[in-house]
Amino acid sequence: MQKSLIDTVHELNIQLFAVPGIVDKIQRKEGSAADVLANWLRKTEEILKKYGHAQCAELAGLRGKLLTPEFVEIRATLKKKERLRAASEIIYDAQNAVLKLASPMEEKLREAKAILNQILLIVKPSGMLAFEPSSDFNNFIQGLWLMLKTNEHVGGGISKVLTLVSQSDAMRMLAEEIDISTHT
Repeated sequence: MQKSLIDTVHELNIQLFAVPGIVDKIQRKEGSAADVLANWLRKTEEILKKYGHAQCAELAGLRGKLLTPEFVEIRATLKKKERLRAASEIIYDAQNAVLKLASPMEEKLREAKAILNQILLIVKPSGMLAFEPSSDFNNFIQGLWLMLKTNEHVGGGISKVLTLVSQSDAMRMLAEEIDISTHT
């Protein structure tokens, strides 16, 4: 089963938006900065593992580099500086690894959403988007999805969407794009 791109991108973006705060901590030479980065790396590794991305190993390797000062026999104050130096050296590589993975996923989502919006514009005049408020919205989306897949005018577009994202992501996107207040 294909993993959700929507969920993957969402969770990775949360992690990416945390990077500026970590950089600020490094810049201010806060003693906790290296630990905050290590926790960020660990959490991001777990997200990547959960969604089946091998880049989790790359982040684990960077986390290992962050540990190097712990194994050097130096005074505690120098150790703190070395950990901050290590953090400043690896943070770009860490965020870049995540960004390189997330960017193509975001592009697929944007493309799928654009295709779905075009499809909705095509079928809107047919009345296919008319939602009865007393019905279940999930059933409406499932029925609409089936109609779109089999429609001779837009079925090819649906097939293209399915080359970009999973069916469950496509249906979620479809549900988000339909404004039931204007299509009733």
